[in-house]
Amino acid sequence: MPPTEDRSDLDSFIDRAFSRLDEAGNDLSVLEEPSQTIVVITSAQGQIDNGGLRSFFECDWPGSPPYSLFIDAYDRIECHAEASAIRHAVDSFGIDSPEHHVEERNAYIKNHNGKKSHSVSGWEESICGNPGVWSNLLRWAIKNGASGSL
Repeated sequence: MPPTEDRSDLDSFIDRAFSRLDEAGNDLSVLEEPSQTIVVITSAQGQIDNGGLRSFFECDWPGSPPYSLFIDAYDRIECHAEASAIRHAVDSFGIDSPEHHVEERNAYIKNHNGKKSHSVSGWEESICGNPGVWSNLLRWAIKNGASGSL
């Protein structure tokens, strides 16, 4: 998370974005771009911070959105290395649309356990616990929320 003094600003953006998601009947696809990005990053990074990319891929996201939605959101907030880490992990499954194949994902994860808990061999885990993601999200939200859409 960003420094304490900025945390309340980010929390405000997050609260508004999730309120809009609730108003949209939890249909992420109908959210306006700024709110969608905040919901996607907050949800993904929260999962990743708690259990690494392994945890991110072990769960089925509501509606099974394409993983490109997450990758694009990270790129949008200028977290390119993090987007690349997710892209690489998606590609490592070796199947089309892995977001629709939880059993195959979990089998891959089980067969490629890393040396540390919550890790998968060959996956970049620097995204886990990376405070830069939250700082970038806040900067992006401020820049894109100025229009009043957030």
